[in-house]
Amino acid sequence: MKLPRTILPWLGSFEAAARHTNFTRAAEELEITQGAVSLHVQRLEEAFACKLFERRGRSVILTAQGEAFMPHVSRLFEELGLVTQSLFDISDDRRVSIICYSASFADLWLAPRLAEIYRAVPDAEIVVSVEYKVPDLLSLGGDLTIAYGSGPMLGRRFIPLLQEHLTAYGPPEMEGWTETLSPDTTLIQTIGPRKLWHSWLSAAGVKYVERPRFIHVNSTHALLAMVAEGAGIGLAAAELAEPAVRRGAIVALRPEITIEAGSYGLLLSEQPAQRQVVQRVQQMILDLANAST
Repeated sequence: MKLPRTILPWLGSFEAAARHTNFTRAAEELEITQGAVSLHVQRLEEAFACKLFERRGRSVILTAQGEAFMPHVSRLFEELGLVTQSLFDISDDRRVSIICYSASFADLWLAPRLAEIYRAVPDAEIVVSVEYKVPDLLSLGGDLTIAYGSGPMLGRRFIPLLQEHLTAYGPPEMEGWTETLSPDTTLIQTIGPRKLWHSWLSAAGVKYVERPRFIHVNSTHALLAMVAEGAGIGLAAAELAEPAVRRGAIVALRPEITIEAGSYGLLLSEQPAQRQVVQRVQQMILDLANAST
């Protein structure tokens, strides 16, 4: 059933009337007229083609359909309240917004370190937003911005957090790999400004067919999942693949052979952050990055 976009106030009137068993008291709570409450309930009953209330003099009672519907409506408003509180009921003095222009970096590097950041800065409320487009001046609205690159961009300093070292990974059954690619081997690589597979294969001295099969994907996280599922062998940053290797989901084929690529880093304006909580979160991120190198 496609619900009308105007249904939310109808549901509000239904929920209040069901609690009060009275349209007038529901109207007083919602600060609308009793006629508006009655109209909202009528519109809801017309949309569902069933009666939700039985009128008993000045009171109303729920029908069987209304009784079944009421818990779901109550839960809807409770969940909406919780979501609204979590998103908007944060003091501006405590909020630290981080815009990350890489879902893989947010998943594989930032997320495992958030608990440590919170322990170091317990008064912060961190809001992480993942963006999938190339950063531009209009989108640099967060307190801290993380992007992929190699130097200053958009008039901001670039402070490296993670230098990529690309190497090859395969599923666990490829441990002890023979250093030869069969014609049916699929090579997986990320889309973007990274060096390609042939550079790593040449550095490793691996023989391969002239026109190998490729899968191109725009996410390191997705690439590692594909490798783990046996879709092929993937070229990925060792720093981001490490958790999957520790879990035994994938294996490094020649870990001593790496190709240096770009970096993930903080984009910082020339003016330091004004709020101390932002400065402390920023410093903690930098400290964790230094500890990882």
